[in-house]
Amino acid sequence: MAAISILSVYPNEGIVAPFHSKYAGGQMARSLIPSLVAIIVIIGPVILSLREHLPFPSEIFLLAMALATTIIMITIAIERLNKMDQSRAKSHQKALDAWQFFKGVVENTRDAIAVLDEKGRIIYKNKQMEKIDFKIHEHWKKFQKDKTPIHIKKTKTNNRYFTGWIIPLDKQKSIISLTEITDLIKAQKQLKETIKEKDSLLRELHHRVKNNLQVIISLLNLQAQKADQKTKRILLEAQNRIKTMAIIHETLYETKTHKIDMQKSMKKLTNSLKTQYKDIKFKTNCKAKFNLETSIPLAMLINELLKESIKRKPSIIKTKIQKHKKEHKLTITDNGTRSPGGGGRTLPCKSINPTT
Repeated sequence: MAAISILSVYPNEGIVAPFHSKYAGGQMARSLIPSLVAIIVIIGPVILSLREHLPFPSEIFLLAMALATTIIMITIAIERLNKMDQSRAKSHQKALDAWQFFKGVVENTRDAIAVLDEKGRIIYKNKQMEKIDFKIHEHWKKFQKDKTPIHIKKTKTNNRYFTGWIIPLDKQKSIISLTEITDLIKAQKQLKETIKEKDSLLRELHHRVKNNLQVIISLLNLQAQKADQKTKRILLEAQNRIKTMAIIHETLYETKTHKIDMQKSMKKLTNSLKTQYKDIKFKTNCKAKFNLETSIPLAMLINELLKESIKRKPSIIKTKIQKHKKEHKLTITDNGTRSPGGGGRTLPCKSINPTT
């Protein structure tokens, strides 16, 4: 006992190291040896005190008791070890079943999955990951820097596109999961090409509509040359209205979006009027964009209001479109005096919704 006590000063060295182990053997020894020593210490003095009454030497009886106690303790230890071994076998089987389930799920999934060690080396990969030649070094550097899940937005390998994540499992391992998006990328590319093609066709359509309207304008101009003054005036008014529609289609043809820049369109309209009315100065502030369904009737309305203002013999006409809450407000102002009361006037037109 004294020797064991001295040796236990250094529990992790020498012959006492197994007794201080955290495993089952060490735990069993720490529970059995003190019990065995305690039993011998208690029974030993009793036997020695009764040695005069024993039919044989007390040392033999003491040895027999020690041997019997040792056998009993060993039997108890064996039983406990058997139970622990059975429990370990069950736990091992459960771990194997869990691994088989995990492996079955991971191997049969469509995603490419791999487990990485602390240096970014692949220690396990499923069948999908084995089929691709994925370069992880660039993404691993970023992962090592942040130590947080890293989203791989899009990467290309073997003419295939993937997206996925690198996620830490513990302090030493991490997992990478990649989902193939090749079909999605192709569909997206095809959709862009289709949209681009349709936009080109739509722009060409607006260009042809504008050309056809120009032909109609030319025909009306030819008719006006042979008509009387009243008919000529009517034909020129119709020509101006058609020209306004042509300007909207021309603006839509020149832009890359489906919204018409009213500032650009009104500039073209007023420039057209300048050729007929050189004494009038037109100012335009129409910084708004509308769709075709709104732009054409709005341009026609502005054209009519400008014609009404021109009749007043002004020197300047201002056209303005401004945002007013969820709507837009159209204001046309001139300084003409040919009207009852004289002075300029403002013609507001509310409830212009750019989406309808």
